[in-house]
Amino acid sequence: MIKIYSLSVKNLSGFIDRLKTLGFTIEEGPHVVLEDNSEVSVFKGYRNNELEFIIVSHYLTQYYKAVLENPGSDEEYLEKLLALKYSSERWSIPVSPIYFIAFNTSVEEFLSSFKDDYPVENAEEILSKYKSANPNYQRIVEAVVGRIIDGLSEG
Repeated sequence: MIKIYSLSVKNLSGFIDRLKTLGFTIEEGPHVVLEDNSEVSVFKGYRNNELEFIIVSHYLTQYYKAVLENPGSDEEYLEKLLALKYSSERWSIPVSPIYFIAFNTSVEEFLSSFKDDYPVENAEEILSKYKSANPNYQRIVEAVVGRIIDGLSEG
């Protein structure tokens, strides 16, 4: 049995951490940084060495702040990226609902009651700027989920 959930998550890292506290081992799978400076990752959740779910998320990280600061040159952009890398700032905010592909019902109660908050104060402003600059952002994660489902049916 495969069930696909679309879940509103505001703090991807916090969501992954909460799954770990439930006893899951989370393995990061394919990851890509897109041309618009957003990222897409696939995570696999295991318990007792059994694959229980796959998560697909399209999100922004603290590095997107370098884009928003509109640097005047490549050198200035790289300086901003390096400053963020060596800062203590770390966050990941999904730009659209995550897709949670479950292979059993062990996490159904957790998913139905899940609520969280944004990891940074100005998250809504950051998301709004990203979404208005990238109106087709919703199609990205749907294509990835489709490919994963195709792969599951082949196995």
